[in-house]
Amino acid sequence: MLFPFESIRRLQAVHSLLLCAVVVSSACRDSAGRERAMVGDVLWRAEPGIEGPFEWFGIPAAAGDRVFMDVGNSIKAFESSTGRELWSTAIRSDLAPETQNLVVQSGVVIASDMFAIVALDQESGAIRWKVAPNDSIIQSYGVADAQAYYTGTRGAFVYALQLSTGAKLWEVDLRTDWISGNVIGFDVSGDTLAVSGIFRRDRLNLRPEAFVVALDRRDGRVFWRFESTTKQSGVYSAPLITDRLVLLPDVLQKAMFALDRNTGQVRWTVPTDPAYGGPADVPDVRDGVAYFGAHDKYVYAVDLETGSVKWKTRINSSVDQVVICGNYVFASNQGANILDRATGRWVREVVAGDEDFLTSGWAVAGKRIFASGMVAVYALSCE
Repeated sequence: MLFPFESIRRLQAVHSLLLCAVVVSSACRDSAGRERAMVGDVLWRAEPGIEGPFEWFGIPAAAGDRVFMDVGNSIKAFESSTGRELWSTAIRSDLAPETQNLVVQSGVVIASDMFAIVALDQESGAIRWKVAPNDSIIQSYGVADAQAYYTGTRGAFVYALQLSTGAKLWEVDLRTDWISGNVIGFDVSGDTLAVSGIFRRDRLNLRPEAFVVALDRRDGRVFWRFESTTKQSGVYSAPLITDRLVLLPDVLQKAMFALDRNTGQVRWTVPTDPAYGGPADVPDVRDGVAYFGAHDKYVYAVDLETGSVKWKTRINSSVDQVVICGNYVFASNQGANILDRATGRWVREVVAGDEDFLTSGWAVAGKRIFASGMVAVYALSCE
């Protein structure tokens, strides 16, 4: 296989073991001559058996020995160790997947489709319950705890649904003086339910503004409310609650924001390159560091307490989602760029070729990471 001169220079700069993994094959040999897997190796690849591409831009889920994907008109369960399809349940008539994210909690898999929330039995795929809100299209990234599943609509309503039956526990209209609002996503921690979204305050200015509302997960009572004042914000991701902060990416403000968990006040801001769109997805936080990517093609590692940048690495494409698996950062956009978690050193790119490329977000289970592409579902090694 031939490489352009610039690629050769880049490969020569990395460790010889990595060079073996990228240039020679997907596996290297140890000192005894035995092959061993490298980070990013494809452990299995499963084609789901539908005609044509099935691109899905949502986030899968993994639990126990299973990984769950939205494929065509169905939710499918695959055995996480082998890729064997365990069950498939149709939840819509349209072949285009619309689920923002799959959620697994207490034995059920929940999908918020465009017009209904569907809960499936984790073991069999049987539909446990199905609920269609009354006010508008469902658009949010949902979340669940042991009691409820939380979702929202384009009508700025938040719903808490009983996890076992789908019965409505409470609902809240988040609008104040807005003319319109969209609930985008949720995170839950303790008694706090953080809700992110966008709103428009008047008809003369149609540019969106961002909001985060902290609710009591038990009854929907408002703890605090944050609303941007920039007249142009773009929050299209769920927030993330940590011990002391609520993290919020803003693709139009081109920054990652950290709000105080108890008050909603801005604690720090990390700007990204103003010539490009900002971060589109919530960070993954490990050991006091927040990892995220942006449309400026950089992956960032930021100190959670201060917001100071520990490292940032430019890759070959804008970044839709970043997750941590083992000692590595996986950054996705039509492929998987893999970086060393401690240093930010670029390691390799996988599943970004002519035959297929990744479209979905990631699910992590142990030492494996899962995503789907245009043609197949993949399990990659994190070691």
